[in-house]
Amino acid sequence: MPTDLTQFRGGDWLPAGRHVATVAEFRQFTANTGNDGVEIVFELNGAKSKGSWMLLPTAYWRLAKLCDACHVPEAQMAKFNERAPIAWLNRHVMGKHCGIIVTLQPGQDKYHEVSDVFDPSSCDQQAEPIDPSVDEPPPFEQPKPECEDDDIPF
Repeated sequence: MPTDLTQFRGGDWLPAGRHVATVAEFRQFTANTGNDGVEIVFELNGAKSKGSWMLLPTAYWRLAKLCDACHVPEAQMAKFNERAPIAWLNRHVMGKHCGIIVTLQPGQDKYHEVSDVFDPSSCDQQAEPIDPSVDEPPPFEQPKPECEDDDIPF
């Protein structure tokens, strides 16, 4: 049976920095430790980046922060379904916009990862849009906070 290579296209990634992106996909995975996690794919102008977070009660703060950044109502956040997390995320978070911080992983020249999320309405400045005509990402520079009260360590 032939393999459909159109399913494996990619290579368009978001450069390091702050962006306002759309939550495009959720994938559940099992880590080597046996714990479940979720990979979240964010998209902006056809370019994508992803972050992977564990689905453990000690790490639910990350999901809560994502929900806050996407303006999910607290009434819905109070009803998070631990038994079907992907279905819950697809219903309440999929397709929403949020701010993301994309970082270049040490030792990697191309792989960029979403390291954190934020509410873009809490910043005075808008994130710079990506120029889709540029083939190469810009050289990595340490992201500069756009919010004065930014508590994200760099």
